[in-house]
Order: sequence, then C-alpha cells, then structure tokens
Amino acid sequence: MCWMAPEMIKGKQKYDNKVDVWSFGIFVVELALGEPPYINEQQIRVLYNIAHNPAPTIDKNRWSPEFVDFVNQCLQKDPEQRWSVDRLMGHPFLKNASEFRSDFVQDFNKWKNST
Repeated sequence: MCWMAPEMIKGKQKYDNKVDVWSFGIFVVELALGEPPYINEQQIRVLYNIAHNPAPTIDKNRWSPEFVDFVNQCLQKDPEQRWSVDRLMGHPFLKNASEFRSDFVQDFNKWKNST
C-alpha cells in the first residue's frame, strides 16, 4: 500500500522529514483501525485519494482527544501546517503515553491470546 505524502504525489515538493511524518500518521491510523485507509482500492486510486481527498481521520468518540489531535497533526495535507518530528515529540499524546503502558500491555496480551 502506498503511504506517499500528498505533496510528493503532486510533485510539488522534494522529500523531507514532513513526508515521514505523513507516513507515520498513516501507519498510526492503520494501527488504530486495523487496516490502512483505502485498503480495497487500486493503487492508482489510492494515490488519487491521497492527493485529492481530505486526510484520513479516526473516530473522535473512540479515541482520546490527545490521540486524535496527534493523528491530525501528522496528517495535515499542507506540509507547511504539518508538525515537525521535533514538535510531535512534545505533543501531549506522547508526553502522556507512559501513563498508559500497563493498559497497552494488557490490551496487547488480550489480542495476542485471541489470535
């Protein structure tokens, strides 16, 4: 599946770290939803959707406001508006993540035992 940032698809920008931030945001969405956006689309259609449709989102009712905002900052279509890696490292979602380590381990073990 293609994780290419919209600006790369449109040929408007050379590769930089903001492209990696976009790819990471898509990866996070995949982890949250269990599959990547546009999973059932042809590759060319995926590229079109990334370039021309709004960025993927996650359910605000299912995920914490910090996590939703983190995903939104990664998936800003305009790379000038997309947060840098350094800025993301200070995001409240990452700063508070260690508080949820035991929850994550418990959920992961449930998932692992169910497969």
